[in-house]
Amino acid sequence: MALPQTPYRPRLDSILAAALILLAVFALATAEIQRDSLWFDEGYTLFVVRDDSRLPDTLPGAARFVFDSVRSAIERARADVHPPLYFILFDGWTLLAGESVYAARLPSVLLGLIGLAGTYTLGRRLFDRPTALIAAAVLGTASIFVYYTREARMYTLLLALAVLATLAYERWRSHPSLLRTLLYSALLAALPYVHYAGGLIFIGHALHLLLTRPRQSWRISLPGGVALVLFAPWIPSLWWQLNTHGGPAAPPFTDLSVGMAALIFFFTGGYWGLYLIPFALGSALTRLRQHGDALLLLALWLVLTPLGLLLISLWIPAVFQVRYALGVLPAGALLVAFGLRWVGDDLPLIRFRLPRNTVRWVRFALLAILLYTQITVYPYVWPPKSRWDDATRLMTAARQPLEPAITSIPAHNPAAYYDRLYDIRRGISLDLAWRWQEPADMANYVAHMGSAESVWLVMPSTFASTWDAARELLASRHVGYRDSVMDMVFYRFDSGPADDLSFHFGDQLGYDGGIRHELYAVPGDDFCFNLSLTTQIDLPPGYTIDFYLTQGFDTLRAATTLDIDAAAADDPIQLMPCIPIPANSPAGPHHLRMRIYAPQGQQSLPVLEAGTVYWSDVLMFALVHVG
Repeated sequence: MALPQTPYRPRLDSILAAALILLAVFALATAEIQRDSLWFDEGYTLFVVRDDSRLPDTLPGAARFVFDSVRSAIERARADVHPPLYFILFDGWTLLAGESVYAARLPSVLLGLIGLAGTYTLGRRLFDRPTALIAAAVLGTASIFVYYTREARMYTLLLALAVLATLAYERWRSHPSLLRTLLYSALLAALPYVHYAGGLIFIGHALHLLLTRPRQSWRISLPGGVALVLFAPWIPSLWWQLNTHGGPAAPPFTDLSVGMAALIFFFTGGYWGLYLIPFALGSALTRLRQHGDALLLLALWLVLTPLGLLLISLWIPAVFQVRYALGVLPAGALLVAFGLRWVGDDLPLIRFRLPRNTVRWVRFALLAILLYTQITVYPYVWPPKSRWDDATRLMTAARQPLEPAITSIPAHNPAAYYDRLYDIRRGISLDLAWRWQEPADMANYVAHMGSAESVWLVMPSTFASTWDAARELLASRHVGYRDSVMDMVFYRFDSGPADDLSFHFGDQLGYDGGIRHELYAVPGDDFCFNLSLTTQIDLPPGYTIDFYLTQGFDTLRAATTLDIDAAAADDPIQLMPCIPIPANSPAGPHHLRMRIYAPQGQQSLPVLEAGTVYWSDVLMFALVHVG
């Protein structure tokens, strides 16, 4: 059955309503766009497009500068796990607008509005004006949509292109002219250039054409083939990324049911039943035949991308993240809008029709409840991002000009951005990000700062060199200032009585020992050591501890696992783990690491210093000399 086609006659009231929705969503998205600091992924975005070269003062120099800047952005994007199109566009934007938090996030807002306008246009084409307006309102207030309009990443561009490609598909399907074919092909090619998950949108289009017009389904091979040709130059880079990284850095969902549950939760804010109510209070279900083609297109669009990502995660590398499926959000909004559009019309359980004004008020009330729920659920589903701005500002305010600092600030870390704002490394500063540092290096650096009253340490807690520096500083100092953001610690060590760090694993277990241990092991023997823990709560059975012995840049040399028996609160736990050291294990300094897992789900416990300062989920509590 063909999609219903009606001549498009712009109406002033519809245009004004759509414009008001766009303005309202713009106001909603930008209202708190600068409230949160840039977080880790956004720091990487700015790293990709960062260019410290001097701005040219000639036209040829400017052209060369732009060319080099774009080439650098492509090379850095290739070194990550994402394709380059968003970064190329973002690079051009930052050359014009700068890299303030507002400027960095504004493109995501504007791209989200393009996706919103595309959703309205598609809803108008597939259904009618009321459905299109409702869909725009539902999409524009969805908490996940608002969140990603406030993040300097590629996800609203993915959403906008998914909508435009689906709109182009529908236009091409009704009349496959050369111009429409080329436009549709270009949009299909652009999708995987923004995010690889975008390539799955084409599968939904192809399957829709096969199910609705099987005799003409071969035609989609032309735009699909052109899109593949356009994407082909990047395929070697994609292959390199797969073989180098294998998948995203963030933990992916590998269980089908858990992944779908997470998707539904983040798309609906946990109120998924609210989105089903309209279909029980109107004639939407009875109109399936009338709008069968359109609803099938939306259903395939909504389901195939997340399902495809989950299946890939089961068979090849684990890749599924909820944000990767953001391109299907307009399909969900259009389906919900279709249900709301027919609320009160021919109610299945009522044999008489409600008055028209009553129907409108019922529909408006349901829509208002849905929009209110989506807006108010935002802070519960999307808590504030990590407080980089606050932590770096407080640290630089507390640091005196002559207090030396040992730092390691990777260029892709958000700390690098806030270093440019607040000058973390001003004055006497030794930055160690340029190479891997051995324990002897850290001892040498700390020794050269022995006469300083205070020494700052600003380094990632995931680096073994950070723990080595803290160990050396604590030999003759105590902590006078402590703070952390994500994996970056901001500590000041003051002269005075020697001290140690006090660690807890969440609110479950306390570690009795500090990090100032130097132990010795022999290759071919069992390396045994004492470990003392104290329960903070009644501890159920099922907790486990992984011990790792690593060398150099996190190279694993030996490991073992122990179970922790159930215990009452405040009970001491005494353990003596033994790690077999391979006979061929290289001699030299190693780091003894410990990670504790909670039962059911194997979630690792956070490592907190002084009860509140987060370090990581791994405690490096000893330096072990092997040999």
